[in-house]
Amino acid sequence: EWVDSSRGVIADTVIPRTSAWKAGLRPGDRLVSVDGAPVVSALAAEDAPFRVPRGSGMLFVVDRNGEESELFVRPVWAGGGEAVYYYLAIVALTFLVVGLVVWLRASRARAALPFALLCHAMFLLLVMKRTGQGGLIDWSAYWGDLAGFLLAPALFLYITWILPEEERRRGRSWGRVLLFLPPLLLFAWNLYLIPFKGVFRFADPIVAIRFKDRLAELYIPVYVVGGIVPAVRSYLSSERLQTRWEVEWMAWGSPVGVLPA
Repeated sequence: EWVDSSRGVIADTVIPRTSAWKAGLRPGDRLVSVDGAPVVSALAAEDAPFRVPRGSGMLFVVDRNGEESELFVRPVWAGGGEAVYYYLAIVALTFLVVGLVVWLRASRARAALPFALLCHAMFLLLVMKRTGQGGLIDWSAYWGDLAGFLLAPALFLYITWILPEEERRRGRSWGRVLLFLPPLLLFAWNLYLIPFKGVFRFADPIVAIRFKDRLAELYIPVYVVGGIVPAVRSYLSSERLQTRWEVEWMAWGSPVGVLPA
């Protein structure tokens, strides 16, 4: 999102993992021109992506700390008719339906609720896609995608840890709830940096954002790998069809949706 200021047109917020972010645009950058045309207002900057032919890119000239640099930004268009989007939508709806069915019909099983939540987290991860154009809908998509992105690994690990206990009819272990502390802290860190503009309190905002991204990159593989071993063990040792079905769905359904995304 762009704002008018005494310095000119300034990037107020840049959604992480969008095309503008990947091109190098950061909050605080002053937009000098787009495709050689000077930008005189935030409204003109917001309107620029809509004037570019679909599939083309834009050349931004931005000023950062007195130094100008060129950034090539290719807008990502929502609903462009590409087959992968329809494929992901079908997979996401399948996750949503399966989650609802499990929630309604298998509520007595200990793993039923977290399994249903895992399906819904995958639905958010696959459906919520940002266009990079800002606005309420785009930010809603960003936070929905982030929630699914952070919750899915924690739910996966939680389920794989409680399945053996369910087989042995052991009591509940509330210590498992602590598995959700890291994703909650990561989500809170995102809230602090972006909507509360905590990123501007750091001497180098880019370093703060990169640190956040590195934490997420570490959290995801640790949780996924930590859940694979007990999942395989539960599948091989389980005598209950529901347990085996849950493991099979997680094993096949998640890669089918995540890899194309």
